Amino acid sequence: AIINGKVPIKGPQVNAVYDFWRYLSDDEKPQTTLSTKWTASGADPFSDLNSICEDIAKNVGLVPKELIMGTKVWRALRSFLVKDGKDTLDIRRIELGQIAPRAADANAVSYKGHLLDPDLDLYVYTGNYQGTDGKIHYYIPDDVAVIICQNAADYTYRAYGAVNIIDDVTGVTTMRTGARVPDSWVQQDSPSGQVVRVQSAPLMIISESRVFHTVLG
Repeated sequence: AIINGKVPIKGPQVNAVYDFWRYLSDDEKPQTTLSTKWTASGADPFSDLNSICEDIAKNVGLVPKELIMGTKVWRALRSFLVKDGKDTLDIRRIELGQIAPRAADANAVSYKGHLLDPDLDLYVYTGNYQGTDGKIHYYIPDDVAVIICQNAADYTYRAYGAVNIIDDVTGVTTMRTGARVPDSWVQQDSPSGQVVRVQSAPLMIISESRVFHTVLG
């Protein structure tokens, strides 16, 4: 949902896509494709980021606070920071004269520093999963960056769909709702015994999809 505004919904007799951007015009969609990649000659990532952040503040009324990047984006940005920017990157994270290092509190997230202009905390996220094609895919592709606005959590919440429960006596299937729905049945086959499981069908809802802005190289 964050990268392209879409979430696939699959299940028994269900194969759909929920589009969080369906009511937005092309100009309103929170996605920018850079005209010049940051690895190319003549690139100016600081000007690009400033322009995007200004547009977000002007058109959405939100304050950009964090930049989460794939590894290739970070390497490209870092090359400009090393070349141009002792005054651009505040690696000490000084706030009001106090040294206050920021530690990432989640797996696969690393904090890189604070960009002074525009005012953004920099993170790299390497979380990944194995797809049905057997290949490793990154939740944030390595050539993508996402700008996250202040208080983004206030615009997201988790909803839960119904799940199927089959009565082991009558064989009747019913739909039940809940965050986590317990189910139990007696299994005769080996290993025999009472089987207990919990089902859940979560879907993250973004009430203001423009709180996340995707930057594509």
